[in-house]
Amino acid sequence: MINNEKLFGNPFDEPNIPTTLLIEFTKDMIERLTTANTNHQYDDMIAQAQTDLDVLEADVEKKDVSVTVRLGKTQTVDEVTAEFGQTMSDLYGVIAHSLGGSKKPEMLEFYPDGLTEYNKINRDNMAVITNRIFTAAGNHSAALGTDITAQLQAFKASFLAARKVQVSAKSDVTSSKPVISAERTKLELTNTMIVRKVASLYPGDVATCSSLFDFSLLYNPTHHKHDVHTGDIPAGGSVTVANITFTDAMKLKIKDTSENADFRVWIGMIPFDPDNGKAVLVKSGKGCNLKPSQISNGNGTFLTIKNDSSVNAASYSIDIIG
Repeated sequence: MINNEKLFGNPFDEPNIPTTLLIEFTKDMIERLTTANTNHQYDDMIAQAQTDLDVLEADVEKKDVSVTVRLGKTQTVDEVTAEFGQTMSDLYGVIAHSLGGSKKPEMLEFYPDGLTEYNKINRDNMAVITNRIFTAAGNHSAALGTDITAQLQAFKASFLAARKVQVSAKSDVTSSKPVISAERTKLELTNTMIVRKVASLYPGDVATCSSLFDFSLLYNPTHHKHDVHTGDIPAGGSVTVANITFTDAMKLKIKDTSENADFRVWIGMIPFDPDNGKAVLVKSGKGCNLKPSQISNGNGTFLTIKNDSSVNAASYSIDIIG
């Protein structure tokens, strides 16, 4: 069934894509587009992406400086509480990346209930939670680095200072929004437009389109990204499914979804590269799990399938994990 959200939505609007990795993806995309821009066909895309990237990076830097300056002053309880909740939300991806992934046990010291707790943070539980974060940051200071550790530990002292001079000011903590959210969304939508514009330039040419985007940069190393490819192969025909850098940290789940056609699969050096001698036969209706090195002779990047039947069309499903 066709999924409207996947077709028309914003694929970069995911909670597990930190702003830092969105920025790195965009920089890599701009570099790839620039390298391939032999006929100036990507000029507008590069210019728009660079403009929105510069604005987002400037806002990220401004926010970091602003947090540091404000934490050096005495704030109201509500101000410290809102800043703390927002910072823990903003730094979720950074902390997960530093600790080796969001599923690591160490993450429970910072986010025992995920982000829910920080979305509902209030002055009543601030003392307990800021003390917990002070301890957790100290325990993992080597992984977090000096700046992040200091930023997290500063909230305990800031809250204690604010409580001593507490005033009757009231604010709704839940209404606070990330300073950079609007600029991040703008870059997300620009990237979405570029991905779809490239796809419209090369309809059905998965290899060419894939060579301009490295979506693995959007995810922390321990997040196992699934890139699923499905399609048909005419009798005796071949298809290049993907053009990416393969490593044995990845896994290939390959299935022949045909009723009466077998196919061979391998990784070649060029599109439609001939069988390299390491091709694996996948029988009709069967599947297999492989490491890229099992079907590659070296540094090939083109995942290729050839239909073994000269009479019947074949169909496939390949899940590239990692």
